[in-house]
Amino acid sequence: MDTEHPKMLYRFPATGTNSMHLEGSTFDTQVVDDADAETAALNDGWFTTWPAAKQAHAAAQEAAAAAQAASDATTLPTRAELEQKATELGIQFTAKTSDKKLNDLIAATLEP
Repeated sequence: MDTEHPKMLYRFPATGTNSMHLEGSTFDTQVVDDADAETAALNDGWFTTWPAAKQAHAAAQEAAAAAQAASDATTLPTRAELEQKATELGIQFTAKTSDKKLNDLIAATLEP
C-alpha cells in the first residue's frame, strides 16, 4: 500500500494558475498520485518541499549570474575602448596595431 501518495509538489517562482502563497512567495503546486508520477515531476523541475524549490531557484540564479560574470570577464573590450585606454596610458599604437596586441600592451602597462 502506497502511504506517501497523493503528494503535493512545488515549483518556484509560480508561473501557472495552480499556485499557493507561502511565507511571502508564490509557488506552483502539483499533486501526484503515485511514485512514477512523482519521479517524472521531479525530473521536470518540481520539488517535494517549497523551501527546496525556492533554494533551487536561488542557486540557479546565482549560477546564471556567475556564468554571465565569467563571460563578461573573458570578452575583449571594443576597439574604441582599447584605443581610449591606450591613449589614457600614453601607449603608442597605429591603426595597424591589432586589438589583441593593443590589449596586451595595456595589460603589460597596468601590471605592477
